[in-house]
Amino acid sequence: MSIICAFNKKGGVGKTTSCVELACVPTLVGKKSLIVDMDCQGNSSQVYRAFNEENPDITDLLFGDATLEEVLVHSEFGVDVLPNNKHVKRPDQFFYSNGYQEKDLFRLKEVLDKLKGDYDTIIIDNNPAADSFSDMSLIASDYVLIPVDSANFSYDGIADVIQDYYRIQADYNSELQIIGVLLAHVKARTTLVRQKYSAYDAMFQNIALKSVIRDDNNIAESLSRYMPIYYYDKKTNAGTDYINVAQQLSLIDLDDYKKLLRKYSNARTRFEMDKR
Repeated sequence: MSIICAFNKKGGVGKTTSCVELACVPTLVGKKSLIVDMDCQGNSSQVYRAFNEENPDITDLLFGDATLEEVLVHSEFGVDVLPNNKHVKRPDQFFYSNGYQEKDLFRLKEVLDKLKGDYDTIIIDNNPAADSFSDMSLIASDYVLIPVDSANFSYDGIADVIQDYYRIQADYNSELQIIGVLLAHVKARTTLVRQKYSAYDAMFQNIALKSVIRDDNNIAESLSRYMPIYYYDKKTNAGTDYINVAQQLSLIDLDDYKKLLRKYSNARTRFEMDKR
């Protein structure tokens, strides 16, 4: 069991989408997944139809008197959710104005450590910013996944994320590792994307995942209907790509991977970057 934190300070890079789909993939072969929504926009919660402003949420669990049983939502898509119902809009202002201290950054870790035995995969969605809530997520995680928009990514942006990773690793979580950079919104036939991929993969010491996510309108359409892509259309480019990523991240084993490709993929739609 691993806890993966998706983190990038930039918005619109496919972070929430990656959390939604990667949490879903293992459940398609009977595994148990939990998505923890630490993003104050609550988008992951909305996609899994777990969002309800009147109900207690993850912040009430961490900083209030809500119990796990009151907060945890068993979604209709087989993924459990610790939702964010937008009860906290500005994490740092909330954290420091209420007198919370450095030791309180470990509250999420304490909750998730108790849940590790209940799930095969736990994925944390985060604010597109470096703040106290994203620090809590990184402290609670085993791995960091860095989603990047192929059309707009910058070396400086990735470097900023890696700098935060080293800070958390040095000060709070020595076992934290980067599991990879995930390139999203890829136009597969574009030479420029391949050139950029090769350049930053070399610059950041081969941490780019070979599996990437192609640009696919089905993703936006499925999210607008509040459902993971596999419940909207079984055989899509992006859906296939997320299965490839899940296997590369060891969220599913090889046998499960083959089963999913038979059911949710057309072999002609498979795509990976070449690493030379």
